[in-house]
Amino acid sequence: MRPVLLLAAFAALLPAQPNTLTPAEIQAGWQLLFNGHSLAGWRWATESPAPTPSWAVVNSALVTTPGQGKAVYLLTEASFTDFELTFSWHASPGANSGIKYRIQSIAEKARLEPTGLEYQITDDVSNPDSLSTPRHSSGALYDYVPPRRSAPAAPNVWHHSRIVAHGLHIEHWLDGEKVVDVDLDSPAAEASFAESKRTESKVILRRQARRDSPIALQIHDGVVAFRDIKLRPLPLTAQLAVSQLAALIGSNVTFGAHRAGYNGVFALSTPTNSANPFVPALAGVNLEHYFDGRPRPADARVFFEPRHAPMSLRQLSPTAAELIQAPTPVFGVASTTRFELKEPYYLDVAYRATPTHTNFTNNFLGIFWASYMNAPEDKSIYFRGPQSRWQQLATQLHGRDASVLAVDAPAPPPAAEDPASLYRNASPLRYAEPFFYGRIGDMVLIYIFRPNPYLRFAQSPSGGGVTPAGDDTNPAWDFQLLIPNPKANREYPLDLRVVYKPWAGRADVLSEVKKFLR
Repeated sequence: MRPVLLLAAFAALLPAQPNTLTPAEIQAGWQLLFNGHSLAGWRWATESPAPTPSWAVVNSALVTTPGQGKAVYLLTEASFTDFELTFSWHASPGANSGIKYRIQSIAEKARLEPTGLEYQITDDVSNPDSLSTPRHSSGALYDYVPPRRSAPAAPNVWHHSRIVAHGLHIEHWLDGEKVVDVDLDSPAAEASFAESKRTESKVILRRQARRDSPIALQIHDGVVAFRDIKLRPLPLTAQLAVSQLAALIGSNVTFGAHRAGYNGVFALSTPTNSANPFVPALAGVNLEHYFDGRPRPADARVFFEPRHAPMSLRQLSPTAAELIQAPTPVFGVASTTRFELKEPYYLDVAYRATPTHTNFTNNFLGIFWASYMNAPEDKSIYFRGPQSRWQQLATQLHGRDASVLAVDAPAPPPAAEDPASLYRNASPLRYAEPFFYGRIGDMVLIYIFRPNPYLRFAQSPSGGGVTPAGDDTNPAWDFQLLIPNPKANREYPLDLRVVYKPWAGRADVLSEVKKFLR
């Protein structure tokens, strides 16, 4: 059947009012990517609006028009990071198309070709590519993961599909069935990618260095129609709560007054104290940077690599959320950080780091967290040293005597001079027990760590910037891991508890430490 006749056939099959959002969908954050009557919001590579007539709007559907112009991918003008995408599609006999996402690059070949993950769309009954391997059939993560489904996708039928892309977790759905469910950093995914013949792209697609990208519709063979293309960005923050503590957890993207480049705990509050102990534009328990003693890179995105590399957030329950980061571009560290509130006022944090190589300049891997405190009158952190005596760390200048090692820690490893880097400047003080606390008004913030041989504390009197009044600076209450001779693909843990409650004296602090470490 010729393309013009196929277009007429599609026109007869479409309902009168597709491409609309219900009030419930609007409330849930869904948005239409196709308005049903024009190519507004779509582009071809870097051009906008999209060229015609290789695509056409036919009775409220977006339809490929093979043979009527240069065959080009159609890309959304907007980019998306973590999302849920739903759409309906209809393929003519023998047709082949797809939706690409997490696009890493766009190359000029016979046509402009985006390198990205692909949801395969095809006539599974007669298309030769689909019949050649399940990896090329409808619903597949094209060429990598075959779909698990009850029946092939027939032509001349409207199908409903769904894509969930959340960090490295990918789901493909077809007609109500979950047909692909994979974590791209899992052994199963590694095996699937190893079998692929797409050698030029499979490494970067597994690691997903770039997750913020447009969505692309493919024109390949035959006529394929799309409608009801809807996308819902997945949450950038997670609200957690127990009876005496609420927490807002977020990734390293812009969210309201919160700046991009900071992650972790955006805010803490209690029923009797709504004031956030952390600088609202920044964060607490913020995964700050990796270091190995090399000179500070000129590019801040390298020094603060965890703050800038893509990071995703999953809300696991009303009391738990998880931040996930794929191997970072320079230091090659993959990580997960689980935050879980526990009654009555505890925030437990479980961090896991996995280096993917051993190319560290001075044969150590440092991991640094910062908590930017919101204008406390006392900038100090307190901990216990030898003979269980209380120690107070309040450095005079940023970087001076900044890092506190354990009493039995070896001498710090070599590091290039850099007075702005706290980890390079050790304090003469030593801690004997793995906790510290600080005061914020009539509240106390306690950091209690499971024993860890690599743990260090740190403090800066000005790391959190200038106070809103401009008459003082916000301190940073920090901690670090310094791991000697890290092994590739080995997991390194850090577990801690953050306690935020009314100040009741040092005996109460020690009681909370004992509860967690018993």
